[in-house]
Amino acid sequence: MTGSARALETRPDLPPDLGRYLAAFHDLSGDRQLGFGAAGSITFSTIDQYARRFHIEDGEFEFFHAAIRHLDGVFLEHIRKTTPKSQQPRS
Repeated sequence: MTGSARALETRPDLPPDLGRYLAAFHDLSGDRQLGFGAAGSITFSTIDQYARRFHIEDGEFEFFHAAIRHLDGVFLEHIRKTTPKSQQPRS
């Protein structure tokens, strides 16, 4: 079994109300900044523009923003851990 197939079999079931945050994260991931061989974080302005487009208002925006930032942090950490050292940007 490949890693992708194993990941699909072991993925958690998300409550329906959390699935929309994951869907938003996937939409927003295409807008991340790239540079010097590394993926950057999703910008606040991108998250804000998405929220305005989909009518995510004040109080809900705070949670939405925190959820997207958290997912982005997990994603970037995964990329950092799985990218060979020889391909990582030097600091």
